[in-house]
Amino acid sequence: MSNTRRNIRLGIFLNIGIGIVFLIAAVIAVISVNDGMRRQALMEAESKARIILDRNLATHTYFTKIMKPKIFKWTESFRTKDYFDPTWMSSTFAIREIEKYFKASNPSGYFFKDAALDARSPENEAEGYERLFLEKINADKKLETESSVRRIDGEPFLVVLRRGEVMEASCLKCHANPKDAPKGLIDFYGSERSFNRKVGDAVSAVSLRIPLAEAYAGADIFSLRLSILLFVVLAGLFTTQYLFYRRYLLKPLHVMQEKATQITAHDEHLGEQIPQPLGRELGQLATAFNEMSVKLRHDRDHLEELVEKRTAELKLANERLRRERDFSKSLINTAQVILLVLDTEGRIVNFNPYLEEISGYTLGEVEGRDWFSIFLPESDRQRVREFFLKAVGTFQSKGKVDPILTKDGRLREIEWYDKTLKDTEGRVIGLLAIGHDVTERKRAEETLRESKEFVENLIASMQDGFSVLDSDGVQIDVNAAFCQMTGFSREELIGVGPPHLYWPPEAYEEIEKGFQKTLRGEFSDVELTFMRKNGERFPVIVSPSWVKDKQGNVTNYFATVKDITERKRAEEEKRRLEERSRKVVEDIFRFIPEGVLVFSRKMELLRQNQAFRELVSGYARRLGFAEDELENLIIDKIKAGMGDKNIKEIRISRKHETGK
Repeated sequence: MSNTRRNIRLGIFLNIGIGIVFLIAAVIAVISVNDGMRRQALMEAESKARIILDRNLATHTYFTKIMKPKIFKWTESFRTKDYFDPTWMSSTFAIREIEKYFKASNPSGYFFKDAALDARSPENEAEGYERLFLEKINADKKLETESSVRRIDGEPFLVVLRRGEVMEASCLKCHANPKDAPKGLIDFYGSERSFNRKVGDAVSAVSLRIPLAEAYAGADIFSLRLSILLFVVLAGLFTTQYLFYRRYLLKPLHVMQEKATQITAHDEHLGEQIPQPLGRELGQLATAFNEMSVKLRHDRDHLEELVEKRTAELKLANERLRRERDFSKSLINTAQVILLVLDTEGRIVNFNPYLEEISGYTLGEVEGRDWFSIFLPESDRQRVREFFLKAVGTFQSKGKVDPILTKDGRLREIEWYDKTLKDTEGRVIGLLAIGHDVTERKRAEETLRESKEFVENLIASMQDGFSVLDSDGVQIDVNAAFCQMTGFSREELIGVGPPHLYWPPEAYEEIEKGFQKTLRGEFSDVELTFMRKNGERFPVIVSPSWVKDKQGNVTNYFATVKDITERKRAEEEKRRLEERSRKVVEDIFRFIPEGVLVFSRKMELLRQNQAFRELVSGYARRLGFAEDELENLIIDKIKAGMGDKNIKEIRISRKHETGK
């Protein structure tokens, strides 16, 4: 079949294809026109049906609303109770008779009928389709009309059904109870049919059939004529396009084919030209053919020269390839990364000298053996094997770190990057893994982590507060002692400042000066006042410092903060105690007898002096001191420099006060 398609002439193929397209287009056009004409005929029939139905409904309305009431009123005086005349008392009878006259004068095939259930006249009895419509309109008060195309006795008809008479109160005299109906009506129609009606019942449907056979036949005749016309037009178009194809496409292609055959059969035709045909595409093809012919002639004439040139180029390419292969081999042998090739089962196919260097195994020792059982610790073998099976499937790892076990039992941490190896048909045949030895880096990272943890634990366990700020002075970290000292939580302090929550407003200027000193690199302890969360002020000693990057830019400020409230309180207590003791000693000296002062330089005698001890005891009780404490303070003051001059001044003061 494929050989037949290749051997068929292009002209025949194109003309058959275009002929089929023309034929399909004509068939579609004829079918569309025929369908359109049938639709138009149906629309015209529906329009006529509406006119006829409206006319007959108007007749019904005239009988019911105008003629019958007037005749009933006019005949009331002389019409008996049992009188009945269908010619004027039944609109259905009248319209049926009028329709007979209409058919006699206009045999158009139209059929009109007042269809009813249990009709008095068999001519008006509803048949199957009409009966269904009557049931529908009694169930659905909004349904007014229904239409469809139906085949009756083999002929197509448009059947239109419309809601007809609705039973009114004035109609019940003849349609309710047979006993109440006129005797003439019973005599004419009998007492069995069209009784027991109720007000509002849809008792009839107007049924109209309009023949469509003639309209359809007209559409078919027109379609046939159109088909003949299209056939003639398309035949002309087909012939015209065939001549154009033959003259402007097939003939230039035939010329090109003949010249190509001549060139193939005889070399002397190389370089010959074909004329330029009409059309840009064929012109470009002819130009390309002529250029090819000239080039082939040139290449034939210079074939030996060309072979020598190509041979030299091939030698140069081979030499370049050999150098690149040697360079690649040298690069692989000297690369400080692991290059490892495994088959799909995880057996060792090849690896480079660097792996031999760090593992202690040579390729000859382990080639063809299972990688996992040799190079991995037993605890990792199953896990890494499962990962390997994923890697040779659809998943490749990047940057995964796994250890290898060296020949002497040491572990080396390796960061792996792998890629599947495939054959020419795309099947996976193995895995290429590239590994970086990151053992030292991992150790350094572990040391750094341990150092960081140590520093963090050290800061967290400090009794003094510790604060870290960024280069803009914003709080980025504090320890627990700092939070306890200020009363603020870590979450409240982080990301705030300056000014910070623990800076008292009245101390902003003082703290800012200390901060500026730190910015200038003046790292000296600064005594400042901080504020607790409850507003309480407290004194601190701040010891600041900073951290710089390699470019010398400050990245962070940090400081230890010591709460010196207790120290300040102790210093104040000591100062007050010393002041009191000084006054007590001076007071004592004012009242120490001269005999005691004579022995004041001899400390042991002074301690044993009864008068001195009684004096100390009395003052201790008065001032609230312990005797030993007051005694030691007095001795310390004497040792600290209560010389003769001081003693003389005390004596003079004492005489002046006592008058002795």
